[in-house]
Amino acid sequence: MKTNTITIGIVTALVLASGALFFVASDKDTNTEVVQSVTQTKTAFADTRAVVYKSPTCGCCEGHADAMREAGIDVEIVEMQSTELSFFKEDNGVPTNMQSCHTTILSKGDTEYVVEGHVPIEGMSKLITEQPDIAGIVLPGMPSGTPGMPGPKMGSYDVMTLEDEPKLYTSI
Repeated sequence: MKTNTITIGIVTALVLASGALFFVASDKDTNTEVVQSVTQTKTAFADTRAVVYKSPTCGCCEGHADAMREAGIDVEIVEMQSTELSFFKEDNGVPTNMQSCHTTILSKGDTEYVVEGHVPIEGMSKLITEQPDIAGIVLPGMPSGTPGMPGPKMGSYDVMTLEDEPKLYTSI
């Protein structure tokens, strides 16, 4: 009886160890992809600075700023009264129908872009990497699941160009 118990224990331990090794081995590619993605993002944002302009009552902007910091962006937050912030958005070409709770000036070297709202890090990385000839990008509204916004992602995020005639820049 004692031999059976020991044998069952050894077999159980071997099965569990095999399963754990399989899980680690099968997840290795995914882990490598995640590490490469984070490294590429931080490389894209080397020497990138963001100044986030927000009202004093906005709390979600801090979450978006934290996501930018985690991506390797040097972030400064400037609080403005609502009226002043509205004029700032207008002066930077953000149409009223595309405004969100905060506006970011994203710069790298001599290149500067306006980023309106909770644009995901992937959108900002694409912008800084490609450096298109546009004023900036906009994610209208305050969609659930974006950096700084609570809740799950409810679909793709359509990031638009900030131009006289906005176009789809990327869908994330």
